[in-house]
This record gives sequence, C-alpha cells and structure tokens, in this order.
Amino acid sequence: MIIGLAVLAILLFAWLFVEYRFRWSKPLMTHNQPSEIVTSFALLSLDGEREQEWYAQGVSSFLIGKGSANRDVDIELGDTHHSEYISSEHAVLNFSLGYWYIEDLDSKHGVGVKKKGAEYAFRLKPSIPYKIEVGDTIYISKVKIIVL
Repeated sequence: MIIGLAVLAILLFAWLFVEYRFRWSKPLMTHNQPSEIVTSFALLSLDGEREQEWYAQGVSSFLIGKGSANRDVDIELGDTHHSEYISSEHAVLNFSLGYWYIEDLDSKHGVGVKKKGAEYAFRLKPSIPYKIEVGDTIYISKVKIIVL
C-alpha cells in the first residue's frame, strides 16, 4: 500500500513537472512575427491583373462589400465582375497582434481562402477569424483579392 502511494506520488510529481516545464512556464499566447509583412490587398481582374490596391500600413480593419448611400465600405466591390454575389457587408479584414485575419460576416455567397502554394481554396465558416499571409488569395464570392 505504501509503495503504491509512493509510486503514485512520484508519477504525480513527474506529471506536474512536465506540465510546468512545457506548458505553464511559457506565455499563454505566443505570437511569432510573420515571415513577410502584409503591405496591401489587391483586387484581381478576370485575367489576373491588379485592378485596385488597398494599402495596409497604419490600418487596423477593412470592411469588404458593396457600399450604398447609407453604408460605406473600405474595400468596395460593387462595381466588380460578379458583384451580384457580393453582400453589402460581406467580410472584414482585421489586424491584430502582428497578423491579418479575414472573417465572413455571414454572407450569402461566402468567403474562401487559398493558401500560398495550395491547390484549392477552402470556404470559411461565418464569424470565425482566419489568419491570412502574403501570397494567399481571398475569394469574396467569385471575386479574387491577393494578399501582398
């Protein structure tokens, strides 16, 4: 009985040591700096050329969608090809802790991201921020925005 308790105490001590050493001794949130800094976002035409560019320096957020007399957006896509698939407030780009994040604002036709070097894009779940980096392509419905 005493040997069993001693073994249990040693195992508990070892577990607590490992937990402290590898989990609790580090900051709760570690943020490595991105390898490349996002400087802008560019709208791509149907043939892949840059049509318009929005610069990220000094900006913390971009609202993406179709503006109207009652509503302003930062990245206006109302006059793009496939604009009929763009919601008035389609998505938002937010800068936080050194990274840019995209979030689908529960748009009807969705937001996708194709990671740099990936073969396919994936569709984002509404209201969940997703980290983006230089070289990624954002799909606002069928409209492409490249992260530069």
